[in-house]
Amino acid sequence: MSEPTVPARCLSCQERLPVRRGLCFRCYDRLGRAVRSGKASWAELEETGQALPAKPRWERMQQWFRQRPKEGD
Repeated sequence: MSEPTVPARCLSCQERLPVRRGLCFRCYDRLGRAVRSGKASWAELEETGQALPAKPRWERMQQWFRQRPKEGD
C-alpha cells in the first residue's frame, strides 16, 4: 500500500494549489504585475526559486485534458 501524496503548494505563499509556474492564481497575478511594471523579470524569479519556468501551451492543455473526468463517470 502506498502512502497518499500531498498536493504541491504554491512556491510563494505555501497556502494554495499552484496554477501556473508553480504559483497559485493570486501569487502569479502579483508577481506578473511586478514583471509587467519592470520591478522583476520571470528569469530573475526562476533563478531565485520564486517561480518555475513556463510550460508550452500544448503541455498545459495536455495536463488539463488528463485532469478532466471521463464521460459517464
